[in-house]
Amino acid sequence: MSVYSVATASPSRVLGVLRFVLASHGQCTTRASIEAMMTPAGWDTERTEAADLESGTGRSLLQPAFKESVRLGLIEEKEKLVRLGERVNRKLISESRLWPLMFFELIMDPVNENQDLCRALSWFLAQDVRSVPPTWGAMQSKNEILSALSMNNASFGQMQHWAAYLGFGWRCGREKRSVFVFDPTAHLKLRLSYELSSKRADFTAVDFLKRLANWCPVLDHGANRRELESEHVLELLIQGNVTSPLSQALLRLQEEGWIEMSHASDAKAVLLNAGDERERVSQITWKGGA
Repeated sequence: MSVYSVATASPSRVLGVLRFVLASHGQCTTRASIEAMMTPAGWDTERTEAADLESGTGRSLLQPAFKESVRLGLIEEKEKLVRLGERVNRKLISESRLWPLMFFELIMDPVNENQDLCRALSWFLAQDVRSVPPTWGAMQSKNEILSALSMNNASFGQMQHWAAYLGFGWRCGREKRSVFVFDPTAHLKLRLSYELSSKRADFTAVDFLKRLANWCPVLDHGANRRELESEHVLELLIQGNVTSPLSQALLRLQEEGWIEMSHASDAKAVLLNAGDERERVSQITWKGGA
């Protein structure tokens, strides 16, 4: 099981569990206290308790999210006491704006059995932004891909929820006619700010992309991308080419003043996929933020 396969383990519920633990005295509480706070009894206690036994109501929604929070390593339960997990990055947990990075580190850890979410994110972030399947209906004919990604309607929705929270995409359009756009820009802003701080730094484009692959293995040449390539779920990325979502993200970062990209004619370059055009880049300068 994982936050990808358990439909009720949404970011909002998992975050609710985390916030309650952090707000508890000594950052220590019990499962009973969490359930009492997050699924309080109504004025008609007898009717509420009966409803809790039904699927899709009350504690039946919270309990799977709690179990996946433990499996993820976010919290741990010992002798009926619930605390923050030992594997949680204490630097990242200290600022709530950095929590998406903290969650992503836990999700990437093979020990936590959430690699299925990483594989799904990697596949979608490898697709052309103009043709990526935006809805479950558009995915239903891709039987081989669905099998390789262990994906169904529920996990497709979970992937989108977590992609949005982690900074890998956003929903566009009306509530009933919306599509999901896979875009790593928000995640890259957080990751680059955390890893490179506010100091200006120059990199070759090749080195910059290698660093991104190490920090974020669902992107180009990252471990999750290479795994899907080895299984022939994705085609090998042509050397020097940058996928459409990452190319667009880099161009957005440049437009907003986070980075500066340039090309010297005698330098080794990468090729950004900017829609109908290709842009050569040999150097990327981190400008210390927007």
